Amino acid sequence: MAVYPKPANFVCQIRNNQTFHTMKRLLAICLCLVSVMSVCAEGFPKLSNQTNEYWYYLKFVQGYFVVASNGDGAICKSAIPTGKGAQLWKVEGSASAGYTFTNKLGQKLYVTGTQQGDELHAASEPPAMDRFKISTNGSNYTVAPYDNTGQSFNIWGGIGFRNDIKLYNSDDANAPMEFVAEEAMSIPKAKVNVIPYPSSLSMRDGTLDLHALTAITCFSDSTELLARRLAADLERTAGINIPVGREAATTDPSLTL
Repeated sequence: MAVYPKPANFVCQIRNNQTFHTMKRLLAICLCLVSVMSVCAEGFPKLSNQTNEYWYYLKFVQGYFVVASNGDGAICKSAIPTGKGAQLWKVEGSASAGYTFTNKLGQKLYVTGTQQGDELHAASEPPAMDRFKISTNGSNYTVAPYDNTGQSFNIWGGIGFRNDIKLYNSDDANAPMEFVAEEAMSIPKAKVNVIPYPSSLSMRDGTLDLHALTAITCFSDSTELLARRLAADLERTAGINIPVGREAATTDPSLTL
């Protein structure tokens, strides 16, 4: 995924017929970066032990997002799978005793409570409530606290990138999950297919934190239309409120992140 410095402003400074095509490039790049993966779900996960370890993404069926730790003791976030240790979990335990989830960083999942809105955290030494039940949901699964299967892992506020993971009703449409083995998740190098192709394009692994955007400034009707659609999508899916402004174009075409 492309990496950019955290921007103070997001500026579209385009004139004439290049406006629409340049904005299309940006949107196409964003779409490509979240659609390069292919997934093959494994069914019920193999249980790890002292001899064998099996690593899985805990992926929500709705959308592309997986459960990722966000620091020792911090609330977990929804993330795009990238192969990082914070996103890969081994499952241990049993149906009778409950299951535990530990990622490659040695952090174990736990909940702050067992009711709706309680948070999913990960820590190297969880304080309590670190055992869960895995229940079937059609061809998929829900993961709930051991003492309350009515509340399951869910992306809080709707499906979106970097949203908190909390407990919500197990019968919610966004609750079903699938266990995708590390080797079954194909994450090829990002390939951006855009016409016309940018004269210069640099690709590196990493993330672009859209929470760092503070404004979108546009210089034409077509750019403003696309920018307002992008801003509306960000507010709806991630709760990111970015003002969209309008100024007169005074310089050569440019796009600055």
